[in-house]
Amino acid sequence: MGKHKRNKRNQKARHDPVANPESSSKAEDGKSKILPLITKLKSSVPNDKSMAIGVINVLAEDKRMREMLLTEDVITVVMEHCLNDSNDEIVVESFGLLRNLVIEEGYDVIRFLWENNIWTALESSLEKINTSFKYLIENGVAKEKDKSKVQLLFDFSENIFALVIMLITSAEDIFDAIFGKIDSILEFILLLIDSHVEGKPKISTGLFNTLLEFIYQLSTESVPFVEKLQNFNWEKVSSFLANNESTPTSRIYYNGIYFSLVEIILQPTDQLKKEELMREILTNLSKAIKEGGEEAVGFDVGCDIIATICEYLATNESNPDEPAKLTNETLQLIEQIGNGLAEKSEDESAASALNNLQVVLEI
Repeated sequence: MGKHKRNKRNQKARHDPVANPESSSKAEDGKSKILPLITKLKSSVPNDKSMAIGVINVLAEDKRMREMLLTEDVITVVMEHCLNDSNDEIVVESFGLLRNLVIEEGYDVIRFLWENNIWTALESSLEKINTSFKYLIENGVAKEKDKSKVQLLFDFSENIFALVIMLITSAEDIFDAIFGKIDSILEFILLLIDSHVEGKPKISTGLFNTLLEFIYQLSTESVPFVEKLQNFNWEKVSSFLANNESTPTSRIYYNGIYFSLVEIILQPTDQLKKEELMREILTNLSKAIKEGGEEAVGFDVGCDIIATICEYLATNESNPDEPAKLTNETLQLIEQIGNGLAEKSEDESAASALNNLQVVLEI
């Protein structure tokens, strides 16, 4: 839990208050803020608990405060006292905190959550979300005052699915445990995507992107998972993304899913058809990356997909021992995409994509 690398000088400063009185003072000040908040997480007074989890979420954005929170066992307190609270806002904020801690701290937090049975809480939450959305799909939003509750449902769902994504892609044993239960989760996700495309109901952009991310991430992990996707109407999703105000991130995730379907389900043996499909995906990815910019959520994902497509294009399906001979049209597109990414070469994902693009051009 919370293992952080420190050099010897930092270790000495940490253990010798005299050597760094300012640092020691800051630590004491931080601790004096954190401990009362963690105590309030155990409170039976909803306002106290709600205030505490809200402030802790803000404090956790700071690395030093986050480390202190982890040292004071905030995760255990949240899991024991907040995830099953009767106040929906507290539950949403609590799962949001866990999500953010996983994003910032990575595998150590994931493993701690898993070993402390977070999956039981997630399964229960998925059942609640499923029930709520089925009611929403059948009945719609009847009153203006219900809109805030619906937005809370969207936020809650986004937090839950994001946590499941990070869990299932973190380690083989966790993947195997969750994948055994994936059918009902996938069925529900596809229902939500289809309902959003049909506008009954439209979900938030954040939740829609998270659902597409869920499918994209698992499609890169498992051939059996991709096979479960083949009967869904992905053309309808493609048309929706082309004709509506979709985000670059949603289009990037969709094209990543589409690539997996082509590679694993369609498996085109005709080289010209294969190139045609890849040009379509590469063009869409390049446009989305350019539109979203380097800071967008989907930038690294888009670059990763481009790098993978280059490896796929370089493979000669009819004779794997020989490199593929690509058409001028494909080579020109690859060169064009490479020129567009060249100025972003300091980014690791962009550099990987550029390297693979160059390899294809040199075949």
